Amino acid sequence: MYAVEIRDGSGNLVAILENAHGIGYVQTINAPHNLRFNLPSDDGKLADITLANQLWLRDCKTGTVIRKFQLQRQRDERQ
Repeated sequence: MYAVEIRDGSGNLVAILENAHGIGYVQTINAPHNLRFNLPSDDGKLADITLANQLWLRDCKTGTVIRKFQLQRQRDERQ
């Protein structure tokens, strides 16, 4: 089980995405790793996901930060 945190450039916590689900990441060679998750379109914390902030993936069981991500692109899929 993972949690996605939004942190500013100094590492200060901005928000925790409690409504994120389908969280996972893909490790690739010679390319940035990809973090994927789904978030409801009406979640107020969407505005905090910006190029200036980082997304930290944390293991909820151990409390360990698995990886830190910088936003490269944002994809909006609606069903």
